Amino acid sequence: MSPSRDARVSLTPTTTTTTMAPVLSSQMTLKRIRREIADVAKEDLGSITLVPTTDNLFAWKGSIPGPQGSPYEGGVFNVDVVLGNDYP
Repeated sequence: MSPSRDARVSLTPTTTTTTMAPVLSSQMTLKRIRREIADVAKEDLGSITLVPTTDNLFAWKGSIPGPQGSPYEGGVFNVDVVLGNDYP
């Protein structure tokens, strides 16, 4: 059985994690996030995954495989990325 690790990554300091999109998201911010989604979709990330959650463009989920030849080989590190209300 391969090891699995969970990590939390935040692009801006936050005290809590929310699953709801910020209420006052500007159209410019949402346009920027949609462009980021398109950019990530074009990139060859290999085995790394990064996608927004289905209900919130400000919450992304990803996974990073353990490096080959390391003690973490075969493991998967799951990450949650929460974009701050003031993104970008």
